[in-house]
Amino acid sequence: KRNNGKKIYERLKMTTTRAAANAKIQKALQRAKNINEALGDAATAYLADIDSIKSKLTSAVFGKETATIDATAATGNWGARCSHNGGGTGLTISSSLALAITCLCSEKAGSVDNCGVGSGSQWADSTNAAGQKVTALWPALQNKCNTYARPKQLNPNTIYAAIAGVMARMGKGNTHGAPTKTNVIGETSDSSCDGSTGKLCLDYETALGSAAGGIKWINDLQEAATLINNATATAIEAKRLQQLMDLERQRAEDAYTEALHTEHQAQTTTTVKIENKALNQQQAQKDCDKHHASQENCAKAQCDYDANAADGKKCKPKAEAETTAAGTGDGETKCGSQKCFKKQNEDSNSMTPLFKTTMCVRHEMCETRIKVMRIPNTLEFCRHFRCIHKTGV
Repeated sequence: KRNNGKKIYERLKMTTTRAAANAKIQKALQRAKNINEALGDAATAYLADIDSIKSKLTSAVFGKETATIDATAATGNWGARCSHNGGGTGLTISSSLALAITCLCSEKAGSVDNCGVGSGSQWADSTNAAGQKVTALWPALQNKCNTYARPKQLNPNTIYAAIAGVMARMGKGNTHGAPTKTNVIGETSDSSCDGSTGKLCLDYETALGSAAGGIKWINDLQEAATLINNATATAIEAKRLQQLMDLERQRAEDAYTEALHTEHQAQTTTTVKIENKALNQQQAQKDCDKHHASQENCAKAQCDYDANAADGKKCKPKAEAETTAAGTGDGETKCGSQKCFKKQNEDSNSMTPLFKTTMCVRHEMCETRIKVMRIPNTLEFCRHFRCIHKTGV
C-alpha cells in the first residue's frame, strides 16, 4: 500500500513465516547500517577532498588561500618582485601563478604589449609601490584569457597537460650561446631576467635546484590533480555503496513480500477448506432429505436414520459428512444433467451407481465454487478441489 507516495507495510500475524521474514529483514538491516556508515565516511572524505582541491587551486594561482592577489604582498618594482625570490618577502614567481603571468606579460620599460592587454601593460619602476600595478594588470590579463576557449572540465589530465606545456618552454627562449641557466621561461640573450624588452623572462633555476622544493604553484596543481583523482574514486565507491544499499532494501522488501504471500496463501487455503466443508454438509443434507421415508435408502445414501426424530426429518447427514451421496435410481440421469465425467481411460460400465452419483455431487460442488468464488473452471482449480476437469465444459 502507499500513502502520499510512501509504502505502508501491513503487520503480519505472529507465525513462523513472519519470524523467518523478520530474521532476513534484520540481517538486511544490519548490512544496510554498515553500508550507511561507509557511505557517511565516503561523503565526508569526498567533501574534504573537494575543499582541499579548491584550496590547492587557489593557492597555486594566488599564493594564498584567498581568490585575489594580495596587493601588500606584491609591492615593488619588476626587478625585485619578479626575481626568483620576490626581493625576499611577499609573493614570488614560484609561489603565485598569477604573479608569474603578470611578470611575463608586462615589461618595465618599452612599448611592447606582450599579452595583448593594451598600452597599460608596462610595469614601470615606482608604479607599484603599494601593489597597485599588479592588482590592475591581473584582472586585465584574466579578461584577455577569457576570450580564448578553455577546457570545459578541469580534470587531472588537463592539469598535467598544462604543467607539461609550461615545463616544455623551459630554456626555449634563451639565446645565450653558452647559457648559464636552463630553467628560464621567456626571452633572454644572456640567461638573465630583468624585465627589459630583450630580457623579459622568469628565472626558475633556483626553485628547480636540488636543494629547493620546486615551483610551488606547480606542486599545488599536482596535489590538486591527485585530490581530484581521490574524489573521483570516492564518488565511484559511494555509488557502489548506494547500489548495495538499494540491494539490501530490495532484499528486505522481498522477504516481507514473500511472507505476505505465504500468509495470504494460507488464509485462502483455510477459507477454501471451510467453504468446502460447508458445501459438503449442504449437499449431504440435501441428499439425506430425500430418504426420510426409507431407512434402507437412507443407509444407502450413507446417512444416519433416526426413526424417532421429533421434527420428522429421520434421514440426517452423518457428523462431519463428506461429499458422498446417492442419487435416485442409478444416477445416470442426474449425472448427465450435471455433466459428470469419468476419468480418462476408465470404462464407464465399470463405474458403480454410487461412484457415478458421487462424481456428480463433486461436479456440482465444483460448479458452485466456480460461481461463488468467480474462479474460472481451470484444470488447476479442479485439481485443487479434487474435481474432474474437461476443456469446454
